[in-house]
Amino acid sequence: MPRNGKKKTNEKKGIDTAIIVAIIGLVGTLTVGILNSQVIIKLLDRSSATPAETALSASDAQLIFDENFEDNIASGFAFEVGTWEIVNENSNLALKGVATESIAPAAKAYFGSNDFSDGVVEFRVKFLQPQGLYMDFRFDETRGTYLFNLSPEYQTIVLGTNTLIDGDWIFAAISDNSVRSFTFQRNVWYKIKLNLQGEDLILTIDGNRVLAASDPRFKRGRLRFALDAGAVVELDDIKVWSTTP
Repeated sequence: MPRNGKKKTNEKKGIDTAIIVAIIGLVGTLTVGILNSQVIIKLLDRSSATPAETALSASDAQLIFDENFEDNIASGFAFEVGTWEIVNENSNLALKGVATESIAPAAKAYFGSNDFSDGVVEFRVKFLQPQGLYMDFRFDETRGTYLFNLSPEYQTIVLGTNTLIDGDWIFAAISDNSVRSFTFQRNVWYKIKLNLQGEDLILTIDGNRVLAASDPRFKRGRLRFALDAGAVVELDDIKVWSTTP
């Protein structure tokens, strides 16, 4: 797998799927051939063999954001792009996001703290279309952000940065080990948890650790969901704990 494949982007244009493909380094063979190789599968799945991270105890963190939409209100959210609405599905209320722009970020929803640093972000997501979801964290409009991308279309997860350098946004995986395959299905709920402690970033799905990285660049900033072009998702049970005094 090649080292970080950087490509210039613009926040107005966002990060399209071609950039994700370039970072992964599989280009035209992303969905065929190589991913079927048992050697590649073993390498990509190696991180899943590690145990799930230890949950923070109540004394370690403070719950600062909790939204399950059961009151039919999206409290603590700010929407900029896309169509966002609360929907009732089998007596469960959730936030539905529909991408309306032709390129990512094709829908944007800010939530929680504008100055988040260390702690845990947890939510559930369901993909109604194959296009993916981004979550930006420690997002600073003047410098850049950490983010992860969950892509049912390409069956991958990327943990990376989008950095503003000389007026251009440059997206890159944090390390060689910050990209892996993952089989997402449509119309299935996934529980996502991101643990942030200083330079250490840990991402789990349904209780299983899938990616981890260490990076010193961004200390604190906003939290944001963003959608790929064509994406339709539902979000629910969003919680944020802070360990920062």
